[in-house]
Amino acid sequence: MVTHDSDDAISAGDGPPAENLQMEAAAASLSRNFDSRLAVADDEAEEFMDKVDEVSRLIAGLQDGTLSPEYIDRKMGTQEKEEQIKKQKKHEEEEKKKEPLSDERMEECRRKAADLKREYERRVKAREKFTKYRENVPENHRTKSTDYDAWDMWEPSDDENDPWMLPGASNAQFAAMEKDLNERHKRQTEQRQVAERQRVAGNNLFRCGQFSEAYRCYEAGLDADRRNLHLHANAAQASLKLGCYVQAIEHCDKCMSIREFLHNNSGDTATVAAKALQRRAAARGALGHWSQAVSDLEEAIKLNKDSPETAAQLKRARASLEVERRAKAAAKRLAKGEEGGEGGASLATLRRVEKLAKVLHPPIAAAVPSPSEGGGEAASPPPPPPAVEDPARRPAALAEACGELRTLAEMEGAEGEDVRAHAKACGALDAAARIARGEDAPPPPPAAPVAPSAPMRLLCALCRSDACQDVIATDAYLGAKCADAIASSDVESAAAGAQLLYMLTGTASARKALTPPLTDPERGMAAKLIERCARADEAPSAAASAAGLLGNLCLDAALRAPLRSLPLKPVAALLSHREALLATRAGACIGNACSDLTLRESLVKLGVAEELAAALPASMPAASNDAESRRYAALLTALANILLDDGARKSLLASPAGKNLAVERPMSLLASDATTVRARAAMVLSRLCRDAEGRGAVYAADGIPQVSAALRKSLAEQATSSASDDSSADGGDEDGVLSGAKSATPRHVVEGCARTLALIATSAAVPEIPRGELRARFLADGKTCALAALLDAAAAKNSTDACAGNASLAWGEFARDADALSSLASLGPVAPLIECVKLREGAPARNAGIALSRLAGDAQMLEKLRELRGMEIIGSKVRA
Repeated sequence: MVTHDSDDAISAGDGPPAENLQMEAAAASLSRNFDSRLAVADDEAEEFMDKVDEVSRLIAGLQDGTLSPEYIDRKMGTQEKEEQIKKQKKHEEEEKKKEPLSDERMEECRRKAADLKREYERRVKAREKFTKYRENVPENHRTKSTDYDAWDMWEPSDDENDPWMLPGASNAQFAAMEKDLNERHKRQTEQRQVAERQRVAGNNLFRCGQFSEAYRCYEAGLDADRRNLHLHANAAQASLKLGCYVQAIEHCDKCMSIREFLHNNSGDTATVAAKALQRRAAARGALGHWSQAVSDLEEAIKLNKDSPETAAQLKRARASLEVERRAKAAAKRLAKGEEGGEGGASLATLRRVEKLAKVLHPPIAAAVPSPSEGGGEAASPPPPPPAVEDPARRPAALAEACGELRTLAEMEGAEGEDVRAHAKACGALDAAARIARGEDAPPPPPAAPVAPSAPMRLLCALCRSDACQDVIATDAYLGAKCADAIASSDVESAAAGAQLLYMLTGTASARKALTPPLTDPERGMAAKLIERCARADEAPSAAASAAGLLGNLCLDAALRAPLRSLPLKPVAALLSHREALLATRAGACIGNACSDLTLRESLVKLGVAEELAAALPASMPAASNDAESRRYAALLTALANILLDDGARKSLLASPAGKNLAVERPMSLLASDATTVRARAAMVLSRLCRDAEGRGAVYAADGIPQVSAALRKSLAEQATSSASDDSSADGGDEDGVLSGAKSATPRHVVEGCARTLALIATSAAVPEIPRGELRARFLADGKTCALAALLDAAAAKNSTDACAGNASLAWGEFARDADALSSLASLGPVAPLIECVKLREGAPARNAGIALSRLAGDAQMLEKLRELRGMEIIGSKVRA
């Protein structure tokens, strides 16, 4: 402490003033006090700098007279007391570390240490694996996105020097490091929590369409946890929405690298990896790198085989890759003057496509060079400029070019594919879209601009290629122009606009992008489309396009909302039209409309169920072409969907005539060669069999042998099909709405037939039919009877769980009757049902187990059951 005694004051004439001496003494005390604490603050940089600032402030205050020496004394005394308290507290903490930890604290320390150690070891292993990977990759093939020497994703720190990294760390060691251990574990946990909160916040913003803000959240989360797979995948999706394709690819690269090196490609990360691959494929496709996009999607399919979205994306990517290949081949042939192989477009055709594409592009006047300036000789006369197209003639030239190019693009086979690919590469697609949007320079009066029907029909022809369709599918301005064409009085333009929109609205992303112009109340497009359907006899092409577009609108809740207040009777009237295309599209429209409860109820009140049944053929035609098969499939799909309504089933089965239409006509189509037709017919029958009247009608129409025949035929086809065939198909579940745009597979036929037979076989299914008679009908025809077909369906490896469960349920019902066991034993049911128990889980396995336990009432089948160790298998599955 600095003391000041007035008796010791020096006079002004004898030396420095007393006040100056006091200031010097105080400054010296400050300096000594600060020096004594340098060692304490040496490893605490932030605290050290605070003390430097404090001392500087006090010295400056002494020098300028704003602080008195007395204040400095008090300040220093306070600081010394604080230092003593701090030293005492630190001493107590050090002594506390020497005390043994309690069992609870020791266990908590071990758990946290284990977490930190696992994280460290995972980083070390990942680093070693990545180092080996880098050694095998040429330097010029290393990408920056996986360069972890620069990124330092998992560089091991000094963790290996910590006591908890040592095997069998002692209690004393844990006690000494408890505080540090808790802080490190807390920091690691908080970082993960921050990352998760940012992920959730980003997802909420993404759902609201705020993609830029969502990306910022994902980036903030990655700042906290750079190894978070989900954040990288989500950041890639946000980048896609923002059009930052390279950025999206980089995030997907990091996601896949982290999965490989840190997670060792574990199955737990397969779902997020599949999403990352899908998003990287979308970004690469947007950049035109279709080969890489296809490779990504093929890998994604391996990780998630049951994703129809991935399968559809892969299909379109392959189509785009094929278009790219054809375009490159065509350009190469033109450069070399070589004709292509058999079936492809000729050189003359390709050159004609190029010439027509040039016509569609806007004319560019050539610049005329000016004469030289200054003295000297006059410049030689410039060459005459190229002839510029007469603006008044341009609309007619455009219409002719669109018509001729459309004819070429509509060619079938490889020739048409070459034309469409080359037209896209030549810019004809973009030029036609520009003309359809009305962006071509208007001709001088009195010439009229080109009618929108010409470029729109050309776009329809080019959009036979999925790759061309994807380019313009989300063009909202083009969609608005098509909607205006539909409302126009020109029938050709209305038909072209409706057909183009029908083709473009086939995907969910396109429907979402085109929602504003399609739902604009001022345009009233839905009402205009229904009006076109009502005038089908005058313009069948426009009506077909309108019905098809209405069907696509019904797939989206926002787009079908305007239809709830409009009458759909004109569309239903087309179900029995002589033109197969009109009936097909009307059936698809009605079927899709049934996904809306309000629309379905209005269709039931209009009697559309009866109209659908009446539109089906009275018997299976001797020969039917593809157009007729598509017609039957669409009508059956719509009928199956409307039968989800209880009122529709009751009204249809209320009269003998209605029963005949609803049962016998779909049943006759079970013999169709078209798989989708059989699957939809089976679904109609299974939904009719929900009610006792329907089951009785199917039984009375001798439906059991017909359904079992379709079941056996489809089982044989199912044995040669693969699960991948179902990726873009829709068999529908018992309570779901079927899609009219998707096909079905033999597996769906088998499921529908098994469900129908199981409903009829239940104990109270047909009360007026004696039980023995019903059993005899199922056992008719011996080895080819309905029960034998159900047995094959239950044991088939590639049958669905629903199919196996229904088939086993039917067997369990008939096995209730003790007097029937000997008849059932002749079909050898034990081994197939045991196979069903082995293959299945849950309800299907229990149904098969129950059937076997009832069949065990027969001595012969009980012996077989014991021989195959079926009792143990049944017990394990039934108790599970």
